[in-house]
Amino acid sequence: MFWKYGLVDIDYSKHGYAREVVPIGSDILDNGNYMTTDGMIVNPQMRERVRLLDQRYREIMTYQDQYQNDALTLGEMEATLSGRDRTRSRA
Repeated sequence: MFWKYGLVDIDYSKHGYAREVVPIGSDILDNGNYMTTDGMIVNPQMRERVRLLDQRYREIMTYQDQYQNDALTLGEMEATLSGRDRTRSRA
């Protein structure tokens, strides 16, 4: 496979793609919100969405690693992801 070719160097770091970083100078409010220096208020629901997005990126990265190491076939990966999406849509 392409990514196993000796001259191809692909860096798959384990860092998250979506990360919440509270800007320096932000005011932390009592209700779990914080206000940035430019007046934008970030609430717990927004923070949770960022955390979930990061979690989903990490799941996909795990599937890609398994596929590239031949521990998972393309069909198995597609079935896993489509099954996950079906259960989410019922909720």
